[in-house]
Amino acid sequence: MKCRGNLQFFYKTIIKTLFWVLIISFIVVATIDASIYMPNEIDDEYTYKDSFGTVSTSEVVFTCGRKWRKWTQFAGFGPVWVWTNDKSERVYIFANGRLQLFVNFNAQQGSSWNINVGSCNKNVKIVLVAFDEIVIVPAGTFYGCILIDVGLSCNDAGVSSIWFAPNVGVVKWKSLNIAGPITSELTLQ
Repeated sequence: MKCRGNLQFFYKTIIKTLFWVLIISFIVVATIDASIYMPNEIDDEYTYKDSFGTVSTSEVVFTCGRKWRKWTQFAGFGPVWVWTNDKSERVYIFANGRLQLFVNFNAQQGSSWNINVGSCNKNVKIVLVAFDEIVIVPAGTFYGCILIDVGLSCNDAGVSSIWFAPNVGVVKWKSLNIAGPITSELTLQ
């Protein structure tokens, strides 16, 4: 009898262990790697054209370690340091003198956090809006894009939305200026 009790305990322990291994493997598989949506390296250059016909170039001009990239212009925010890691789903920026969470690609749809970038996106909320957007821009059609909305602290300026495409990065953003809404789209990568 005693042998049977130990055997049942052994089987229950194995089943519980296998259950947790299975759960953990699903969690690991389900995470979105930030470097998929921000794969950019030094000398990567992107050209955008806005709805007024203005062309701008965004380039990674400096790296620090394997995680930090200095952009000449990042998604309408101007020059900024961006941190990504192939072992994390989060992207951080260094803006207004501090390190800040910019986007968590694994957050649930509707999740939000605060950010302070520049003068017209100061102490505002970022919301993860959608995971599977199709974005059509002059550079092509991109599937599986992630959309974030950014709050504005000015009535007539600031970045309001950004789309990230897998294996590319920022493919589109919307902003405001005194002349009205502006859409900037990737034309060349």
